[in-house]
Amino acid sequence: MRTYLFIFALVLISSASAFKTRRSMGTVLTQIRSMMDSKGPSSDVFKLIDGLVTDVKEEQVAHDALRTKQQAQCAQEIDFRTNEIADAEAAFEAAQAHQAKCAASAQNDEANIELNLQNQENTVNTIARIDAKRTQEAAQYARRVTQH
Repeated sequence: MRTYLFIFALVLISSASAFKTRRSMGTVLTQIRSMMDSKGPSSDVFKLIDGLVTDVKEEQVAHDALRTKQQAQCAQEIDFRTNEIADAEAAFEAAQAHQAKCAASAQNDEANIELNLQNQENTVNTIARIDAKRTQEAAQYARRVTQH
């Protein structure tokens, strides 16, 4: 009976690697061995094992609470990052649209600059012709005035 109890305690302790009181497996096994060697009541061993089970369950509850909290934080972080990505994509699309408009405007301006320069040259030539004609007619008028 004591051998089975010892093996049960060994299996239980090996399955609970970390628990609240942070007892080492060697310490627990030593306690159980001393209880069994002193021929004390088996109920003391069961109390020790029950205490270990309680400690493991309490530690599991704490771990479960921490896991739940961390999962909620992860979900919030994922939502935040998803929204950030969506905002960045929207900004990128707006920038691309603006760049496309600017590129089209620059292309249009490049295409129209030759026409604009030609129109300026034509205007300057027209003004020069008009000025030459005015100067010629003014000189002709001045000659006629002197002839009369």
